[in-house]
Amino acid sequence: MYRIPLHALKLNDQYLLVRNPVSYSLSLLSLVGLRATREGEATSNELLMAFPAGRRFHLDPVEQERCEQAFRELHQEHSPSTLLLGVHATAQACVQAMPEADLIYFLSHADATIDPLDPLSAAFLMADNGLLTARRVTELQLRATTTILAGCGSLQGRNSPTDDYLGFINSFILAGSQSVLGTLHTVLQEDIVPISTNLLQLVRETLTEYMRVPGRAEPKHWASFALYGDGSVTFDV
Repeated sequence: MYRIPLHALKLNDQYLLVRNPVSYSLSLLSLVGLRATREGEATSNELLMAFPAGRRFHLDPVEQERCEQAFRELHQEHSPSTLLLGVHATAQACVQAMPEADLIYFLSHADATIDPLDPLSAAFLMADNGLLTARRVTELQLRATTTILAGCGSLQGRNSPTDDYLGFINSFILAGSQSVLGTLHTVLQEDIVPISTNLLQLVRETLTEYMRVPGRAEPKHWASFALYGDGSVTFDV
């Protein structure tokens, strides 16, 4: 069930996401806990953006420059913010910066080879041949309202013997992030770049607007993007 994009269901010829904002929760208890934790908290709206580069990322040079430029513009427009681009987007740099961020935004490749016996080995490819693993994230104390994981299959994980779904969803929420936005399956590069560079808006607005782009109405272009956790959180950009 964790990998089914229910927001792409059609009701009376209308996608559910168009009719209603949609977010997923690992359990009702976890959702109640997230909202209780958020009450009374003050945030500084600090933004952390990380976009590593290198041969193993296989990103078209034009699209890479487009993403980097979008991140630079966000960095200039938003204060305070931390920008880690290219060789500076190492796992260690991200680990050091994440605890101070109110919104965490990664654009990278997720490692698709998840060990079924060790789902916390799920990892994001970072610069300098490094890996940011789900296990490392669980060791942090985060205050982020939202974490955006823009990479293919970034929400994939494995069921544990207790039927818990382990991977980056649990890791970021257990570490303190109020919500996690990522992808359930492999996505097209032509879709992930324009969507992910606009996800600082409300998720529903971004995806419903993207549906109106010629040739992008089919769910294969947008249904993999899903929001887990407290869907009522906002980030003022």
